[in-house]
Amino acid sequence: MIDGNPRSATAVASADTVLVALSKDDLNRLLKEKPYVGIKMLQKIAFSMSQRLRQTTGILVDYLEKES
Repeated sequence: MIDGNPRSATAVASADTVLVALSKDDLNRLLKEKPYVGIKMLQKIAFSMSQRLRQTTGILVDYLEKES
């Protein structure tokens, strides 16, 4: 949705689940028609990506310190 590349991960639901897909075109339309909603959604995505990057960086630092 963001960069147009295929996802590199898979997921398996542990219970009955409703999945909603949002394509890049859908996101662009949302941003055009409902900018406030689109911006709030992108803020949540950015926050989540930031948290995951911090976690990954921490794991990498720990690994590199153990290897030294």
